[in-house]
Amino acid sequence: MARIRTIKPEYPVSEDLASVSLPAERTFVCLLTQADDEGRQRDNAAVLNGALWSLRPEHTALDTEDELRQLAETGLICRYTGCDGRQYLHVTKWHEHQKISHPTASRLPACPVHEPAGWCGKCKAKGKGCARPAPENFRSLPEALATPAEAISAQRPCTAATDLTPAVDVSAAEAAAPGKAAG
Repeated sequence: MARIRTIKPEYPVSEDLASVSLPAERTFVCLLTQADDEGRQRDNAAVLNGALWSLRPEHTALDTEDELRQLAETGLICRYTGCDGRQYLHVTKWHEHQKISHPTASRLPACPVHEPAGWCGKCKAKGKGCARPAPENFRSLPEALATPAEAISAQRPCTAATDLTPAVDVSAAEAAAPGKAAG
């Protein structure tokens, strides 16, 4: 659920934001509206792209992934894996810039880097270190994908030389018997 957030007057002169592309800057500002009251949210580029760029069909989930990578490299967000195995992110200086009037406790795991003593959202363990930082190759694209023909053959090991006879063997005598109905 989107929320009303504040943008500080010094936003236009932020050196961190100036070091990322303009689309990444917009993604960052829009992330503020999607984050919970602790600055956390699920890290899924496809879902975030739909929420942040819904009226821009030319902007893809790959674009959003690249922008999230830029924001993480600059230190504006931190990406990590929760105790449930899912990917999360949070705005690193959330509490410096957002003052929430009636905050709701987050249901998402705390960041192991910036909030090591925080409550875990899933297992409710405090400071147990159940969440872990994202690996260096976090969300990197996989190696070259298999061609459709390779993918189909990997799923179905059937070749042209495979015997395609039916599994039920009907003898010629039974098939030729005139008095029996099929079925």
